[in-house]
Amino acid sequence: MNQYYQDNMLFGMNPSSYLHRYAVNGKVSGNLACISEIKNAAVVLYSPRGCGFHYRCHVRSGQSPVYDLECADLRNNDVIFGGEQKLTALLQKVEREQKPEIIFLLPSVVSDIINGRKVLREKACQKQKQKFSSSAVYPGCGYVEVMDALVEQVMEPQSVEPLSVNIEAFVWGYNGENKLQGMSEMLQKIGITVNAYLPAADLHTIKRAPRAALNIVRRKKWALAMEQHFGTPFLHVADMQEWHGIEGISDLYRQIGKMLGCENAVEHVLQEEYER
Repeated sequence: MNQYYQDNMLFGMNPSSYLHRYAVNGKVSGNLACISEIKNAAVVLYSPRGCGFHYRCHVRSGQSPVYDLECADLRNNDVIFGGEQKLTALLQKVEREQKPEIIFLLPSVVSDIINGRKVLREKACQKQKQKFSSSAVYPGCGYVEVMDALVEQVMEPQSVEPLSVNIEAFVWGYNGENKLQGMSEMLQKIGITVNAYLPAADLHTIKRAPRAALNIVRRKKWALAMEQHFGTPFLHVADMQEWHGIEGISDLYRQIGKMLGCENAVEHVLQEEYER
């Protein structure tokens, strides 16, 4: 669970926020932000060497460059006649040298940039400002696409463990890791176990993610996919401002308790916390 907010904290600027709103971006930086959380994972970028060089240190990874990123180094001949043999040799090299549990193959960003220009143009022409709605499902910026791939290609059907949750491990604000630790301790007092922090886990744990009876998520799109594939319900924490203060935090745990059928245990622990 890396911290992605150091630039904002140290310099009073968050370039990632501006890029999300106003720039024309591909999805590779978001892909890498997600994959970097996964233990013993390797990445192969199927693109020209310029992309491989650029994405080793991008706006999301300014504090921790992706030094072991591999690139297929596509040339004109590969684009015209096919680069399958080059890609196969590179994948074998990565498997031999890095010995990863899982290899992610990322495409070039050209098609994403074309689509990004289209989306930006539509935003510029929008006449009415739309208020954020937690019921909206937004196209991802790379991070969600990796989460979708984990749901569709990695996770396996499991027997559901009652009173267990998965927690999405990204975008909980400053000191996010400590917040998640505090949440885990509170859930443990209630009698709820954390099955996995997603995607900050190893391959075995990600495969067994559908064991959880509930997902607690910051992004809705992949949770909807997991609900469709495995029937796992989710609690969408869309805007953390809705959950601030003692009453807001209490309401969060009451929502979790309601969805897991342990309201009495939640109220008992909340009362102890009030008294403390």
